[in-house]
Amino acid sequence: MLRLEDVVKRYPAPDGGELTVLEVPRWELGRSERVALVGPSGSGKSTLLHLLCGIVRPSSGSVQLLGERLDRMKESSLDRLRASQVGYVHQSFQLLPGFTALENVLAAAAFGSPLSKRRQRERAAELLADAGLADRLDHLPRQLSQGQQQRVAIARALVNEPSLLLADEPTASLDPETADRVMELLAGSAAASGAALLLCTHDMDLAARMERIVTMKEISARGSAAPMPPERPRAAIG
Repeated sequence: MLRLEDVVKRYPAPDGGELTVLEVPRWELGRSERVALVGPSGSGKSTLLHLLCGIVRPSSGSVQLLGERLDRMKESSLDRLRASQVGYVHQSFQLLPGFTALENVLAAAAFGSPLSKRRQRERAAELLADAGLADRLDHLPRQLSQGQQQRVAIARALVNEPSLLLADEPTASLDPETADRVMELLAGSAAASGAALLLCTHDMDLAARMERIVTMKEISARGSAAPMPPERPRAAIG
């Protein structure tokens, strides 16, 4: 379902040269797999997630999702594929500040869901209720705690029943009880829809709940931490 071959990501360095932050000779993620990705800060985990969904493009090499070469796609086609097939739980949430919790989830549905408007709204409300936010549908992000914002972001990632679900530290802002609930929501939704789940985490107890654990050292030819570049990838809904 997902395959990387000879992928290298470089950024301009302050000295005028180039800084290589990630090298992946070959790596695959199969349909319906639930995998934990672990590694120290700066080892390229977030960069890898961005490459996997096309938020950033590789400097060289190929990234294939569902048979499509993301590195060769036009932006408009890439946006459509990402909206309909990829759910991304960002570490920084990336909620729209002027939208309510329900509207934030519906914003993703508007771009990639085949459901009717009525069914989109029902599904968004159901996901938020499953995340323990049934009484927060009309709250703006600033009226929610960090943990509640995280759960809105998770509901948004799930609303289109994606084929690939990427989660960057999805329980970092949650208490243990809520983290368990969120993990059940993520893993249960992935299993129900047959989606692949790649979870990036520092929590080894959380990682142990996945089918397998992959370290950045196993994936990357560099095998060690690299400093992150100043460039920020553009935001994506979903």
